[in-house]
Amino acid sequence: PSNVRSQSLTRMLDSPSYASKIPHIIITPIAPQRDWTQHTSKVLTLLDSLIESLSLDSTKITLSGQSMGGHGVWNLAQQYPTRWSTIIPICGYVNRSDPTSLPSTFSLTELRSLNIWLFHAEDDSVVSVQHSDNIVSSLRALGASDNLKYTRYASGVSPPCKTKVKDLVGHGCYELAFKEEELWQWIE
Repeated sequence: PSNVRSQSLTRMLDSPSYASKIPHIIITPIAPQRDWTQHTSKVLTLLDSLIESLSLDSTKITLSGQSMGGHGVWNLAQQYPTRWSTIIPICGYVNRSDPTSLPSTFSLTELRSLNIWLFHAEDDSVVSVQHSDNIVSSLRALGASDNLKYTRYASGVSPPCKTKVKDLVGHGCYELAFKEEELWQWIE
């Protein structure tokens, strides 16, 4: 859909000068509805197919997503923690209705040793930065340290997409995150 292509890593990769700096294979599935939980098996099937057909190293798989995709990252990582070498949730959330608590069915215990780099902007008007703050605090309480990075931008950017609902102030922090030179080296 044009909305997704206009506001995500996919759009950034359309620029040859940007794409040439990224030494990775990137897939960007799009959920047909606003919920990733019902599409988990499709995403994993696609990933397994690509690992097999392209002879990819299954121990070097990074999972990233923004906003609802960041929610998908947390859910997939929690359900399948050994599938990923790294996760990068950007302005993501676990419990959309309450940024200060995690659902009782959601456990970060298996994720505490996973390489995780979160990105969020303080002025995000769509997904409160408290979501990432709470997850980082919970992971640190479980012992995550050197494997956990958190970039909390004082101010994000608005995504270049248009919405009739509201302005998306600060919600485009992926524009900043995916331009962090250290990020692509850290994934390696």
